[in-house]
Amino acid sequence: MSLRENLRNNSGLAADPEWRRFVTRWALVSLVLIAIACYFSYGFFQFDEYYQITEFVSYKLGKTPASELAWEYHQQIRPWMQPAVYYAAARAFMAIGVENPFTLSFVFRAMSGLCGWAAVVAMMLSARVFFADRGVRRISVILLALLWLIPYLAVRTSSESLSGDFFAFGVAALALGSSAEGDRRRYPLAALLIAGLSFGMAFEFRYQIAFAVAGVVFWVAIIGSESHKRGVLNACLILAGVVPPILVGTAVDCWGYGGWTIAPWNYFHINIVDHKADEFGTSPVWWYFYLVNEGPLAPITLLWTAAALITWVRHPRHILTWATLSFFVAHSLVAHKEVRFLFPMTLVATFFFLLAFAPSNSESDQPVPLRWLWERRRSWPAKLIYAANLVALAIASLTAKRPGVDLQKFIYDNYGEGCHAYLLGKKNPYQNVGVNMFFYRPTGFVYQELKDYDELKGLLRTGPRKFLLITDQISLSGEQAEIAPQATLVWRSYPSWLENYNYLHWLDRSKTFSMYAIDTKQSHSEIGSKLTADKR
Repeated sequence: MSLRENLRNNSGLAADPEWRRFVTRWALVSLVLIAIACYFSYGFFQFDEYYQITEFVSYKLGKTPASELAWEYHQQIRPWMQPAVYYAAARAFMAIGVENPFTLSFVFRAMSGLCGWAAVVAMMLSARVFFADRGVRRISVILLALLWLIPYLAVRTSSESLSGDFFAFGVAALALGSSAEGDRRRYPLAALLIAGLSFGMAFEFRYQIAFAVAGVVFWVAIIGSESHKRGVLNACLILAGVVPPILVGTAVDCWGYGGWTIAPWNYFHINIVDHKADEFGTSPVWWYFYLVNEGPLAPITLLWTAAALITWVRHPRHILTWATLSFFVAHSLVAHKEVRFLFPMTLVATFFFLLAFAPSNSESDQPVPLRWLWERRRSWPAKLIYAANLVALAIASLTAKRPGVDLQKFIYDNYGEGCHAYLLGKKNPYQNVGVNMFFYRPTGFVYQELKDYDELKGLLRTGPRKFLLITDQISLSGEQAEIAPQATLVWRSYPSWLENYNYLHWLDRSKTFSMYAIDTKQSHSEIGSKLTADKR
């Protein structure tokens, strides 16, 4: 059968109107949630999401000096494919007059979100191939729409998110594009090449996805094809599809770095051979089992962890087992570990909940403990877990910000071009891990750190008439207020009453900022009136 016929039959969109309506309804729910997360989520999850993507775009736009870029740029170890896509979008919007960096970053998130949504829909349709039971399929679709971290990850401008999306496209191409041959499958040429192209793009966004791709390729060669001979050929065709994105990615990397380079090799040599990654912390092999389950959502993540282990044991010949187990083992063997490294498997790993606990047609008798858990999926403890997921979904979709970025947005929106800002404090809203942020700065923005109160006094005497003073406290200290009585509070991270509840000095450890507008020519009578009003 042709690819088109396989897609029509496997997806059920043509022959199963009820399934089509069900998927359409939940796909729209997913789109709405992703759109909400896209609007509110103008922060970033981890520093690499900003410094390895957005600041690279900023550099090409002429805003960030090369000397100010993170060390990864100078070692030429990061792929440029994702920054290049955003750069092209930024240039297109700037050509029609859109200069606001927060609008541009919204465009970047929207692009990622649409890609993530398409991957979600592809996996929803693939559920009809992976699950024979209609009820189980429906649950898998709802999970893909409502699982708390999926909308949040979908709009991240991170390499992990886009790599996971394209990996999901590749898996979906193999599932939906093939036809059943007993317990194996027959793949049209187009399905194999599309899968390969998707895997190649996934690699160009994040190199570590190669472990999952290798798992899929070996599965196709050994288990997933109608014969071993055909399996080897199918695997070779997938790998042939991987090559064009890598060639294009290499050319884009050379453009990004301004000269010939092979970024994947640089990445491997510096982080693995030279152990550069170990400088950011090392952990034992089993550490991911702790990392993914240490937060307040442990009831969900523990269940997900158990589902992964059960899936790997219960379905050793499944494509998702070969993909995710190889990916997990490889990352566990690397000394430096972060939870985000596992994010590319989020979409495909959502099916673990069903593969682990739902009845399987290939089993004559479901294991008793799994049957017991499955039958209690409507019990009140299960409903508490569902409620916790919805609360986490709302929090992740509505509050994914960072205080430093919030402050930068306020400055850009309210003061804009040519404004002067000075920092008095140890915490810097325009800096993380010692690296400065430039993308969100207005044109002509003057920003300087003050070493002490004497510099503030000098600034009041000889500096610009109007400027912004940023501190890393909720309120001005007594000495600061005495030096600059004309300071007018215009922004703060948290309301001042929280200072009364600074238990264990949690405010001192958080990125807390206040910002004051100062007019050095303000009259003494105006200052006195202001102080009187403040006391009231």
